[in-house]
Amino acid sequence: MEDKKFNRLEYIDELLKRNAQNPCHRCGHNSFSLIDGYSYFPIQEKLDGTVLGGPNIPAILVVCSNCGALISHAVGAFKPFENKEEKEGQNG
Repeated sequence: MEDKKFNRLEYIDELLKRNAQNPCHRCGHNSFSLIDGYSYFPIQEKLDGTVLGGPNIPAILVVCSNCGALISHAVGAFKPFENKEEKEGQNG
């Protein structure tokens, strides 16, 4: 995966380009903040136990300034990651 430093303005621009400007889904408020940094959602095949260090979905988080509701956006939707294994397989 790409080692990319968080760029606040880049993600704000990407959200605006995609018209991600609706009011909060919980309280209807129109003021949000972008959390500085990345988060992730782990992916696992089974419900029992927690897998650490496995596959995940990197995300940015937007928080409602009124009620604190968190809205996640998958980073891959903005900047799709290149699958390194897929590329190597095509070369061989």
